[in-house]
Amino acid sequence: MKHSIWAIAAATILLAGPAWAADSVDTYLATTRANIYQELRGEAANAYVASLYSRALSGEDPQALTEQGLMTAATRRDTEGQSEACRLFVSAAELGFAPAQFLAGDCYAAGTLTDDQAAQMQRWYAAAAAQGAASAQCALGRQLMDGTLIVRDTPRGYALCEEAAKAGSSSAAVTVAKAQISGWSGSPDYAKAAGYLETATRDGNAEAAYLLASLHRDGRRGLESTEQALALADFSAKRSHVPAFILAAQFRMDALSTGRVGGTAVRGDFGWRLFYWATLAERHDPDRAVKREARRILGVLKQAAPDDVYSRWTADAGRTRPSQM
Repeated sequence: MKHSIWAIAAATILLAGPAWAADSVDTYLATTRANIYQELRGEAANAYVASLYSRALSGEDPQALTEQGLMTAATRRDTEGQSEACRLFVSAAELGFAPAQFLAGDCYAAGTLTDDQAAQMQRWYAAAAAQGAASAQCALGRQLMDGTLIVRDTPRGYALCEEAAKAGSSSAAVTVAKAQISGWSGSPDYAKAAGYLETATRDGNAEAAYLLASLHRDGRRGLESTEQALALADFSAKRSHVPAFILAAQFRMDALSTGRVGGTAVRGDFGWRLFYWATLAERHDPDRAVKREARRILGVLKQAAPDDVYSRWTADAGRTRPSQM
């Protein structure tokens, strides 16, 4: 049964608690996810997993429980793995850890956990919001815009996200930007969307940088230069935002015939960077169209590059982390 907006009113009188700054949950989750991605690709991955498991084993370290849950969610895509990750988030949430409370809300919102789904979703988003997590306010706003678990109220949901964005949530700024790009209240407003994305990018939000670069590529927002758009795509990709892998490759592929990105000559490692991002897109992006595009790019490179160079790139790609690019 859908819940009325008035049932979650208490959850939207937010940003009162001092335990976490308005955007710190966003920052913590983005940084932790990127670190986990990097650690699992490193040579010491097994030691990292063992150490994290040991820290979480007592059940009394909410940060360790949360990070174990994030690692489980990243490595076990099956239903059982996702449910286990959510149980870890709830355990950490019960200990009062704001990022875990936000993630527990996500688990109920996504239907991974279904016991008293709407009420539990609201409970955990409200708990995180009470500690100052503006992102939790926008999470509730997105539910209002979606209307699946609670009664749809798109204008109110958008307003909650806009308030959260102004309070410092970069993920809320991305949500507002996406709403403007989609034209939820009329025609798309790409300039307004770009303004929110620029703010979120300055806060280090990888998805915002990706979307801003995408607007430039699609001709919907004129950034100062193609070099700036490429830098945004690289920034996002280096922070392991998977959709940015193909964008960082495509900008370079566009420049392959001219040898220039905008007004700048390509560097000596241009081919390697093009290969690396295309390889990661082919390996990690679930979108079939993206995989086809990545394979096309890799096919062109295989024809163009000497065999020994291509072989070296292949070997290097297996031991290089995105943050090292």
